[in-house]
Amino acid sequence: MAITEWKVSLLALDRIYTNLSSFTECLYDFLVECRMQEVLSAREQALEESEKMSEQLEDAIARYGIQDQVEVDFNAQYVMLNMNGALLFDSGHAEIRSEAYPLIDKLGKLIEPYQDNIIEVEGHTDNVPIHSAKYEDNDELSFYSSKCSACQGTVFLWYHSLRPNIILNHKNI
Repeated sequence: MAITEWKVSLLALDRIYTNLSSFTECLYDFLVECRMQEVLSAREQALEESEKMSEQLEDAIARYGIQDQVEVDFNAQYVMLNMNGALLFDSGHAEIRSEAYPLIDKLGKLIEPYQDNIIEVEGHTDNVPIHSAKYEDNDELSFYSSKCSACQGTVFLWYHSLRPNIILNHKNI
């Protein structure tokens, strides 16, 4: 083969390589864009599901007349029912107040349709600094409050014949 033919062959191979590289880049960009669209679509669907669940819960909360005691918030990952801790616990105590049981009972009825979901019981420390013979500090009080809530929450859920996939509290996540 003559040198001229080699040059032509090399130029042709170079063009093929350049075209393949360009095609590969375009294909990669296309696949990345498709995957991003799938992820965004799944996120939008999850957000829509959470919004629908949130609306259903807000309607039920209004029917039970506890809209002043329970707030509903949501994002694409979860729906959260939030209650003021003062409704559940006396300051400096980890045991749920007996006056809170009717509210908790109503919450059980609210979440019954969602028993196949993960249920997380979460608590926050008392905002009043504490140091007592029973609890060294607010972190310890928070620990026992969450344990008490999770334990009583589990019993409560069984009482209502609810079988959530998982019951979590903020200390065992």
